[in-house]
Amino acid sequence: MTVLTSVADGVAVVTLNRSVLYTSDDKREGAEAFLAKRLPRFTGS
Repeated sequence: MTVLTSVADGVAVVTLNRSVLYTSDDKREGAEAFLAKRLPRFTGS
């Protein structure tokens, strides 16, 4: 399936998704688990 959008729309979507992802508790948990060499315990938040 192909979705046609403008570059500006694509950049806006990526920017929004990154801002949500990079500030989530799961992102923090993933990084901490990686450094501790353990499996992450994601909560979905």
